[in-house]
Amino acid sequence: MKKVLYILVFVLSANFVEAKAPSYFVEKGIPNIIRGMESDINGLVESCIYQSVLLKNKYPELNFNNVVKSLKELSLNGQTVRIRYQAHLAFLYIKNAELFNDLKFQIDEDSDESFKSISNTIERLAKN
Repeated sequence: MKKVLYILVFVLSANFVEAKAPSYFVEKGIPNIIRGMESDINGLVESCIYQSVLLKNKYPELNFNNVVKSLKELSLNGQTVRIRYQAHLAFLYIKNAELFNDLKFQIDEDSDESFKSISNTIERLAKN
């Protein structure tokens, strides 16, 4: 009888748990990416820039307004040329995502190759 009661409680409690889409948890992580972009550690900043590109690629429906503001700031005032360049490419990618529909990034992909793909697409579009 005790076993049946435990199963019944488990089944009932499972019905009250609200399912969350994976994008819910990602959206909650966006503020952490923004905080990471404000770091003095260049590697962390670069990683957060790339994470913003990955997120936009996987979850284009999320609100990236604050990410765009941070990327714009970094593209103008980043500590290194590399950070400024990557931030500018990420900014262009996120603001004009519809132009990059053919690009699909993977988390284990080399970030330099991903930024090169963005740059190549921009160059190709600029020639038209």
